Amino acid sequence: MQRRTLFKYALTLGSATLLAGCGFKLRGYGTPSVRLDEISVEGPFSPLRDRLIVRLDNAGTEVNETAPWILTLGQERVEDRRFSLRQAGNQQHEMTLTVTMAVQRRSDGAYRLPSETITVRETYLLDDDNLLAAGDYREEIRNQLRDKAARHIIQRLNTLIEP
Repeated sequence: MQRRTLFKYALTLGSATLLAGCGFKLRGYGTPSVRLDEISVEGPFSPLRDRLIVRLDNAGTEVNETAPWILTLGQERVEDRRFSLRQAGNQQHEMTLTVTMAVQRRSDGAYRLPSETITVRETYLLDDDNLLAAGDYREEIRNQLRDKAARHIIQRLNTLIEP
């Protein structure tokens, strides 16, 4: 019995070492780097804006009112569609978050990234047996969409070069 346990741990450790050695890393692990030192975030207050500011701070970008770049976010829109035709049992849904963004230079007002729409989607199943948790589950999906949108916006910001 102990020989199997030892073999299991040795196999797990060997697999982890092999994966780490070939450059494998988990998706979404680590903080993304942003090439900008400073940026100003403008637009309506929303949970997406708050998440984006936290992610920018974690990536080493200072968010302040006098930054050379201005990121303008639009109002986030969340749409929830049901794909299933049945009224009972498991129902497949798709939630879509859409937000517009633009980036301009403060010095001359030129748009470096003109207005573009960021759209992220997530498909999920809801079960009629657990209706009380459905609202919490939808909120969790909304938060995942906000995280995806924030990552996508940061990736778009990485195309900018410091002035």
